Amino acid sequence: MGADPRNDRYFNIYTQATKYDANGDYVKLWCPELKNVPADKLQLLSLNSPGELAGWGVTLGKNYPKPLVDPQKWTRRKVKATKT
Repeated sequence: MGADPRNDRYFNIYTQATKYDANGDYVKLWCPELKNVPADKLQLLSLNSPGELAGWGVTLGKNYPKPLVDPQKWTRRKVKATKT
């Protein structure tokens, strides 16, 4: 992070998480309530169906917080970047 005068620049949480914690080990260490979530579903947790979340023992807003930012923001940028 840092001061960047361009408005379209931001720290991409999804890219950083998949690059440096692909298996979710760090997240699961500090958020043990996510221990049953598969690694490929962990970084964009709120995009999973309520049924999937329930199967992993996660209820957004109850035992794990709802996202503060729209997680689609991270995936749209990633898709956009791979097309060029």
